[in-house]
Amino acid sequence: MKETLVYDDWLVANAETFWGEIARSDHVLQIYDNDGVFLDTLTGFVQAAIKADENAVVVATEPHLNALEARLQAYGLDIEMLISHNRFIPLNVDDIVSELMDNGKINESVLANLRSSFVQMPGYDQKKLRMFGELSPTLLAHGWKESALSLERLADQHNHENPACIFCAYPKELLNRKTTSLTTNICHAHSKMISGSAKQLTHVFYKPVLSNN
Repeated sequence: MKETLVYDDWLVANAETFWGEIARSDHVLQIYDNDGVFLDTLTGFVQAAIKADENAVVVATEPHLNALEARLQAYGLDIEMLISHNRFIPLNVDDIVSELMDNGKINESVLANLRSSFVQMPGYDQKKLRMFGELSPTLLAHGWKESALSLERLADQHNHENPACIFCAYPKELLNRKTTSLTTNICHAHSKMISGSAKQLTHVFYKPVLSNN
């Protein structure tokens, strides 16, 4: 699909094209206005992975997982079959955080084991992996600002070593309660940003993140 300019510096692409080609090896950020916009984007992310015959790992809150699965089922996807074949891997972010954090600090051994568990999933060597996570926003909501930022930087570093499509999303109201510098640093830990205002189930509005170097 031909990309066109939106609002001067934003581009638009078909969701499958964006997630499958344009952002194939990117660390993507969305700062969203409301859950409706976010869930539309996340649904498009997972749908694009399934249509491309790839695996989608989703680490999210229980309400977001429930809402996502309801949307996917409404679009005719067999959730139980996808989970049984490791095509869709839903993980509760609170469970992951309880394992990952040690006195407010990230246990990097646990993080490394978590990554390895994805790589060792049956079928991974035949299929590409796409990952969505609410880990950093959850850490930020708990007040662990430095750990949240550190996790984003570790994810970015890992993505340079083992390229995959990683998607992160923060509610705008959460970042509005934090410092501007923190938001800037979170943005610079990503390679592309997608709109958090426009619904993006079938199309994605995006732009590259300018380096702070």
